[in-house]
Amino acid sequence: MNMTTTTIILFIVIITIIVPPTIAGLINEAEALIEFKKSSIAIDPANALESWTIVPGFPPNPCGWARILCSFDSVTGINLSNLNLSGRLSIGDLMILPNLHNVDLHQNYFSGSLTHIDIETCSFISVDLSFNKFDENLANSFLSGCSSLATLDLSNNEITGGGYPFGSTLSIQNLDLSRNSISDYGLYSFMVSNCQGLRTLNLSNNALAGEFLGVSRCMNLVSLDVSCNLFTVAFPSKFFFTNDMPTSLSQLVLNRNQFSGSLSINNCGNLTKLDLSHNKLNGEIPSTIFSNCKLLQNLDLSDNKLVGRIPTNISNSLVVINFSKNNLTASIPGNLGSLTLLKVFDVSYNNLSGEIPTDGQFPTFPIEFFIGNPSLCGFPLSPCQLSPPKTNSSINDSSRNISPDGLLNPPILSPSELIDPPRMSPSEIELNSKQNKKRSLVFRMHFIAAIFFASIVLLLLFFLIRVVKTKKKVAARLKYMNSLPKSNTSTWKLEGVHQPLDINVAAFAKPVKKLTFAHLLEATNGFSKASLIGSGGFGEVYKAHLKDNNIVAIKKLAQTTLQGDREFMSEMETIGRIKHKNLVPLLGYCKVGDERLLVYEYMKHGSLEDALAPKPPQKDKKKSPSPNLNWDMRRKIAIGSAKGLAFLHHNCVPRIIHRDMKSSNVLIDSTMEGRVSDFGMARVANAVDTHVIVTQLSGTPGYIPPEYYQSFKCTTKGDVYSFGVVLLELISGKKPINEAIEFGDDNLVIWAKNLLKKNQVIDIIDLKLREDGSMEENVKEEIFRFLKIAYDCLNDRPLKRPSMNQVISAFKDIIGSEDGFEEFSDETEIIDEPY
Repeated sequence: MNMTTTTIILFIVIITIIVPPTIAGLINEAEALIEFKKSSIAIDPANALESWTIVPGFPPNPCGWARILCSFDSVTGINLSNLNLSGRLSIGDLMILPNLHNVDLHQNYFSGSLTHIDIETCSFISVDLSFNKFDENLANSFLSGCSSLATLDLSNNEITGGGYPFGSTLSIQNLDLSRNSISDYGLYSFMVSNCQGLRTLNLSNNALAGEFLGVSRCMNLVSLDVSCNLFTVAFPSKFFFTNDMPTSLSQLVLNRNQFSGSLSINNCGNLTKLDLSHNKLNGEIPSTIFSNCKLLQNLDLSDNKLVGRIPTNISNSLVVINFSKNNLTASIPGNLGSLTLLKVFDVSYNNLSGEIPTDGQFPTFPIEFFIGNPSLCGFPLSPCQLSPPKTNSSINDSSRNISPDGLLNPPILSPSELIDPPRMSPSEIELNSKQNKKRSLVFRMHFIAAIFFASIVLLLLFFLIRVVKTKKKVAARLKYMNSLPKSNTSTWKLEGVHQPLDINVAAFAKPVKKLTFAHLLEATNGFSKASLIGSGGFGEVYKAHLKDNNIVAIKKLAQTTLQGDREFMSEMETIGRIKHKNLVPLLGYCKVGDERLLVYEYMKHGSLEDALAPKPPQKDKKKSPSPNLNWDMRRKIAIGSAKGLAFLHHNCVPRIIHRDMKSSNVLIDSTMEGRVSDFGMARVANAVDTHVIVTQLSGTPGYIPPEYYQSFKCTTKGDVYSFGVVLLELISGKKPINEAIEFGDDNLVIWAKNLLKKNQVIDIIDLKLREDGSMEENVKEEIFRFLKIAYDCLNDRPLKRPSMNQVISAFKDIIGSEDGFEEFSDETEIIDEPY
């Protein structure tokens, strides 16, 4: 064996020891991610990917990088959503990762063309590129190598057309191209002809025009949405009478096109939702729509040109029926009162006549379902013997790590030696040849063994030094934490947390960027009692002075959550994206062991509850005096908090039900404007959706609407009731309960309603407002009108209460100005389930 062969074997042995196969795989994945960062990300405003780097001398571990998800030491997911990243996307750099299944890049500023990528295989299962700036054509087959791709979301871009992105792959199940500028009819035609595996197809809000094609080849299609396009042809009756419509289709949304002609439907046995609203359909409503579509639950034919009578054979499966804004005549069939599941029956703005049925669900329907029919009478309209009142208002049902590591394998240079053998006679060479060969072999073996054992010793020494340093660092930091003042919160649960002080705050805004748990501890003096500024059902709130002179509020959640880590972080990401000037923004959050901390913008004047009834400052605290609220301030707070709640109800998708609206959750900023706080916190505590049925009562006594005691179901109208209580507090200056001397056995709401019945309205107004001498007649009149809004919000029947958009509209009428109200419209209404 010569020296070269020996050196190669030695090198392979050492590399095998130092660099196991798993690390080699991570090195390749790290290099691919670094290449993606270089080629695709030109601007990273928050330095979110700062940890994506390879440091010479250290093995890289992308599983510890930000926004990377791994399984079995391999990258399986990347989530770069909502980072405001920009650059020309080169997704091919990610396609080479062997186990990457989920790619989420939505809500950024990526641009460029989605061109064909010459990669035969990739592991993508789900790709979300929505809410970016792709403004060119789709390249034909640009993801054709991704044979396992099931979901692709390209919505909310500026794509105009192009080819089918999957080539001949049949695995795609969910495709969303909505809200682009697609006018390429050829792309639409190609999609509905190559959709064998599709389950959902959304092409809404584009510029497609021409003939509406059948989807007979989409044998597994469940949902089709081509709403808000420019189809102008006659209604495609063939779609419903032949095999053009697959039997699997459950939801068909064709609204806001320009379909014309008469409506005829036959082949619709499995449809549960059919939306043909906002078209130009004429003729009568065919009775076959109900006899043939027996599973139909939601039918919207509003805003067309339909005439004739309402069919009498409407099936009992219907939950929502909207026939509004047509030209229907005659009376409402009386047998519709037997539809026990019906919750919406909107026939407003037609030419119906006669009496509204009184059976079944009809007594629970609001007046908005029937207005605009001059000859229609009966509850909730005027009695039939009286002329029905005229009205000109309408409510339309409209409605997304990493310590830098790196690897530099220092070249291992095999030692070589140059032997200049002494000059010997031929006889000496012959006599000593065997001895020389034996010595040479022994030397080589000793040399290899020495290198081998030296490498092992050096490697063990390296890891031993790192372990010792880490233990010292952890001990020093735990000593620091134990030296901090004890707060009156529950003890910290940090067992098993590795280096808790280094855990970063996930930031949504500048004041908390690059902060760690250690910074939060320093800013609150270890969450001391002196920093405590409030407490409630969800936890305690501390005032924190950051080193950059910013002041924030930190909520330490009570450890009663039912959510896991993934659900909690998902809810935080959702809440962090919600921005409005009348909401208290979530700036960031931090999870340390079992502890969960939320960082909010600090509100200088505290809560409305404290402003109305200031608490005496504690001895160890310095607290700014609460402002003396005159009527102008109270009006501004009322309108601001109403705007915040209306935004949650009407501008968030999905809508957010606060579930604990109260004066302590209305904070007052430096301009004395009200802001709603703790929105979404009930979801964090209970892991439930925005329209929920819970097993225990939600809310705070005194603010809980009466229907919650029976159904335990939380709705937007429940929030409206709670807002009414807050508005009543603002006007009266009294708490909703605990006023036993004045209220007796009643609460604030009952007390105020009794005074209204006795026409003692002036006694409801806060004595401070009456005594300051500034309550002139015009101010008094304005307070009375605000009181009327509160009274409407406190109606015992949920459907009689206004929506928050209607509350805003009422405030706008009182103020007499459009300024500040532009984003709200009382035409956007939410229909909650009736009780």
